[in-house]
Amino acid sequence: MGDPGWRAKYVERFYRSRPGWIDGTTEFHGMLRRHIAGGARVLEIGSGSGNPTSAFLATITPDLVGLEVAVPTAANAFVRGTCLYDGLRLPFRSQVFDAAVSNYVLEHVEHPEDLCGEVHRVLRRGGVFVFRTPNLCHYVSLAGRVMPHWITRWLANWLRALPEGSHEPHRTYYRMNAPGRIRRLLTSTGFEIAELTLVEKEPSYGLRSRVLFLAFLAYERVVNSSRLFQRLRANLFCVARRP
Repeated sequence: MGDPGWRAKYVERFYRSRPGWIDGTTEFHGMLRRHIAGGARVLEIGSGSGNPTSAFLATITPDLVGLEVAVPTAANAFVRGTCLYDGLRLPFRSQVFDAAVSNYVLEHVEHPEDLCGEVHRVLRRGGVFVFRTPNLCHYVSLAGRVMPHWITRWLANWLRALPEGSHEPHRTYYRMNAPGRIRRLLTSTGFEIAELTLVEKEPSYGLRSRVLFLAFLAYERVVNSSRLFQRLRANLFCVARRP
């Protein structure tokens, strides 16, 4: 791979040094802060063993509950506890949360209509469902959809140059990863959409080599140059509200 120091230099030169630039996670966390009141009871879908979004939500509220499909390898220090989801019904009474949050989780959900219905059920009136998920029309998602899982798992690890010990990518279905599909699923389960935006940031999948980084940088510049190309941006940020 050569000297890994070029990565930080390129990100600084082409992104962090640009006036007004913020990374995608910071932008997503800003969305969370705008829509979730301090002290709210929050459900984090896919909380795992801990992540930057768990840590951020813990600065908004101490009442953060995690949800997973399997017991995490280690405890998440930012949640009050982690409950297991069987893929059918959330293990909570109706109308007990003020917000539900998921960060890069919905692409792994096999039956998103069931999950959306359950999220709607456990949210109080006026509660919000806030999430970030990949856009199906982006090159990373398109590759993930057409390739066998073992190839996409290896390719994702290779392209991102992940540190030793990072978890393996989970199987993806991409059944809630296009603007039209998101609108249909959310409105059919009783939600109103407050925000739905497409976002392209620095090319995290180009960190394997300078050539890849510069190629994906060029893609980023093009899709951010005009609203005509916004459907090709990497991520979907959404806020949906239970009326």
